[in-house]
Amino acid sequence: MVLLLIALFILIILLEIIPLIKKQQWRELTVASVLLAAGFILSMLIMFDIDFPFLASLISDFVEKSLALPGS
Repeated sequence: MVLLLIALFILIILLEIIPLIKKQQWRELTVASVLLAAGFILSMLIMFDIDFPFLASLISDFVEKSLALPGS
């Protein structure tokens, strides 16, 4: 199952990342790489049945703090 997951992510890299490198779209490449790495890590954690903290509350707290208007 692990090899299938790795093969799937390699296929995604070949289809999505390589064209971005050829077109020299560095910002898009950075965003796609970060999202792909996060997806791979989370997929591996789920596959090995490793508990990870519930991320929605952390993300919502970060967004609320970063988007809070001064004086509100």
